[in-house]
Formats: sequence, C-alpha cells, structure tokens
Amino acid sequence: MESVREWARGIFLLAVFASTVMLLVPKSVMRQAKFVSELLLLLCVIAPLAGILRTGTPGLPRSASETFSDFSLGEFYSNETARRIEELGQKCGVEIKAVSVSTKDGGFSLDRVDVEVMPASGDRLAAFREAIEIYTGIPGEKVEISILGP
Repeated sequence: MESVREWARGIFLLAVFASTVMLLVPKSVMRQAKFVSELLLLLCVIAPLAGILRTGTPGLPRSASETFSDFSLGEFYSNETARRIEELGQKCGVEIKAVSVSTKDGGFSLDRVDVEVMPASGDRLAAFREAIEIYTGIPGEKVEISILGP
C-alpha cells in the first residue's frame, strides 16, 4: 500500500511541477512543452507496469534499490582507471601484469596507482608514463611503475 501512495505522490508532484512550468513557458514553445510534460506524466503513470512485468522474469532485479545496492563509486573509479591504464599500456607496447588503484575520500579522490609491467625498452616505459599523465590526468608522483623480473 505504501508503494501505491508513493506512486500517486510522484504523479501529483510531477503534475504540479508541469503545470508550474507551463505557466512560465513562452507561447512560442507551448506545444512542445505540453507534449514533453504529458509524455513525462504518462511515463510516470505506466512506470509501475515495468516493475510488475519484471518481477516474473528470472535474473532481473525486482527494484532499483537491488540494482544499486552493491554499487560503489570508489570501486567504479578504481576499475575504470585500471582499465584505461591497461589500454594505454597496450597502445604503448607495454605488457601489463597488474594494476592497483587506491582511492581516498570515499572513492572521490585518487590516492595511488601501482602498475606492474614486464621488462620493456626505456622509450616505451617513458612513453607509457607520459601517456598516463596526459590521457588520465593522473600526476606522475601518484603513479608507481614496477618492472617485474623475467
């Protein structure tokens, strides 16, 4: 019953917001604004149908809270930074064995990047280090490149 109340409240608030916007919109774009507001209202009204249809489908989450409950900005930032560094290594001709990215401040700030690479020429490693600084914006003092033995 609580979900129905929240659904109705959402529709009400959207209707109030849409009517307020309609008062502020110039006459020249009134048709477009009306179309957009009606479309949003229609989507808000039929949104629960997607949840009803989805609950019977195995493998799909039942609610948005289940989808994002395991999401962590710090993990996402670390994984994406590691992926970009691995791509840069491939483009520079450097074989990367492991990339470790540490974050601080709840995942909003980069603390340190450790990259383990196989032996390569000094020119390739220098180009790789420069590519990291240029394409990721990570300062050189936060990147530690370790060369593994043969």
